This record gives sequence, structure tokens and C-alpha cells, in this order.
Amino acid sequence: MTIGEITAISTICLGLIGVMFKLQNIADQKRNRVYERLDNVKEHLEQTMVSKEVCSILHNQIKDDIQEIKTDLKLLLRKNGIGDK
Repeated sequence: MTIGEITAISTICLGLIGVMFKLQNIADQKRNRVYERLDNVKEHLEQTMVSKEVCSILHNQIKDDIQEIKTDLKLLLRKNGIGDK
């Protein structure tokens, strides 16, 4: 093998290594972009959605408030002679 052949093979090998590093860099950028998008979705969900426990507490509080309003309304209607006696 001559010096020219060794130089050519080394140049090709270095070129392939460079291409491999470039492809790895592109793959890393794509992976980082996917993680960034997932983080954005997670943040959006955390800002717009409530947990099941919080939803249950809110539901029960609203239900109690509505029941209290109904009771107050019935008392007012009876007091004014309207509705069931």
C-alpha cells in the first residue's frame, strides 16, 4: 500500500467519522426537540387541567352551594306565601 492509498483511505475514514458525528448531532437535536414539545404539552396540561381530587372537591362544593341556594329559595318563597306550604 502506498502513501497515497493510505492518505485516501484515511481521508475517507475521517470523512465517514465526520458524517457519523453530524448524523448523531442531528439525531440529538431531534430528540431534544421531541422532549421540548413533550414538556410544553405537560406544562399546558398542568395549566389547563385539574386533578381528579381537585375536581371532586369543586364538584362537592358546588353541589353543596346549589343545595343551600335551593333551601334558601324555598324558605323565601314560603315566607312570601308562594310555593309549597
